[in-house]
Amino acid sequence: QALNADVVVLQEVENEACMKVLQDDLGGSYPTAVMGETGAPASLDVATLSRATVLDVRKHRNYSIPHPDGGWTKFSREFLEVHMEWKGWRVIVFNAHFKSKTNDDPGRRLAEAMKAREIMEASAKEYPYALIVLAGDINDVPNSPPLDELEKGGFMHRIAKEIPSGGD
Repeated sequence: QALNADVVVLQEVENEACMKVLQDDLGGSYPTAVMGETGAPASLDVATLSRATVLDVRKHRNYSIPHPDGGWTKFSREFLEVHMEWKGWRVIVFNAHFKSKTNDDPGRRLAEAMKAREIMEASAKEYPYALIVLAGDINDVPNSPPLDELEKGGFMHRIAKEIPSGGD
């Protein structure tokens, strides 16, 4: 609340009831809330809170994605796409929570990144004047194949690259 952000993306929200409690605790600061719930018990779902008007919500969890090691996979959690109108502009916020490193499957994270980039590029073509933001938990480190994939072709500008790492 102290950040006074217009949009907040959350990961590891268990269900819509938890999101509603959080939204209520924020005292009405975020009248719009969109949940990307998988429906599994104790799931680690995503939610997007906003002050903006929601125009469209697209969910992508059920896409079949080719796994780089062979076979097929899906997004491990909902890859939530929320279109909003903010001060006359379309803003498209993607909320990601890729496969964790518990029972690691780096190929799945790479597959998720490949499909995520494809989906974001399609939205950019559909709405060329929109501001498109990817936020969330990619569950990987800088210069990893999933992050490199998301930045491939110069489509994305990763702001985190500009933040100095710890130390000095």
